[in-house]
Amino acid sequence: MVRTVQVYICLGSLLSFLDVSSQGIQTNPITGQITNLEQAKSQKIIDEVRFYEPKGNVHLPYSRIKGSPFWKDEFLPAKIFTTTGQVYSSPIRLNLVTNEIHFLKNGEEMVLVDGNIDKIVFSWEHDSALFLANLAVLLMNNKKENGYVQVLNPGNCQLLKYTKRLVDSADSLFRTQKRYFFTDEVTYFLRFTGKIEKIKRMDKENIMKLLPSAPSSDAWIDENKIDFKKEDDTVRFLNHYNATHTTKQD
Repeated sequence: MVRTVQVYICLGSLLSFLDVSSQGIQTNPITGQITNLEQAKSQKIIDEVRFYEPKGNVHLPYSRIKGSPFWKDEFLPAKIFTTTGQVYSSPIRLNLVTNEIHFLKNGEEMVLVDGNIDKIVFSWEHDSALFLANLAVLLMNNKKENGYVQVLNPGNCQLLKYTKRLVDSADSLFRTQKRYFFTDEVTYFLRFTGKIEKIKRMDKENIMKLLPSAPSSDAWIDENKIDFKKEDDTVRFLNHYNATHTTKQD
């Protein structure tokens, strides 16, 4: 029997959502301040996950859990924008279990301590990724989540992805020891004309009803064999939709 284990995390509150322009990343227009992460307040990492089980509290090191707590295991170049004007610049990795930002300071892995994060922009080789700090609409079971949401495509209509990484457990073959592994709960949102709507289910019906004039794309959808249950196909459709509709963001 497999059971989802709720991870216990103590975090400072991450603040507001900063509108994202498709024109590129700019430094703070008022101060223009850029700060290296080594100068930021930080603390040592806690290399374990803490959660509750029926028999009591469990403190489990990451090495005992199959899979990775990070969005990407490697440290990738990133800029971290804050509400107070700092633009931290450093290779980092994002912990999806704790929603913490890990970086190296004098050769030691540390965690950024800053409750004013607006967004994170990763940029490496010929690729990039954008994460927004917790949104006001990020409610799971009527409880506010302090997570990061990835923007999967540019343009007026954007697909947003929230990944909540949890710990699952299962009995071993002879029930001598439990097996622990990471598992994801993924929630998608659609951002259109300044509004963000949760997608109840990733299918054509639920996505199309959030977009005006979307039925006019039926022929293109059929021709390109778009399967809205697949993230990549949904992104392909939204790129087509943005290219053929001129509604501006609020």
